[in-house]
Amino acid sequence: MNILAIESSSKILSVAVRKSEKACFEFQSAEQFKCEHIIELIKQALKEAKITLSDLDYYSSNNYSEDL
Repeated sequence: MNILAIESSSKILSVAVRKSEKACFEFQSAEQFKCEHIIELIKQALKEAKITLSDLDYYSSNNYSEDL
């Protein structure tokens, strides 16, 4: 099972890919991030895991909002 997870519910961005039962790529940015960075990190994570978007079975994401 291949999973892409994106965590941006705080000011720290995390992107991870799990391929089969192994975590293949994980990135965390301690600095404030911009939304434009998410796409590039997803591309990098998928490349590192040697899979494509169509290979994903699931994805998970949540986002940060200062209004909450």
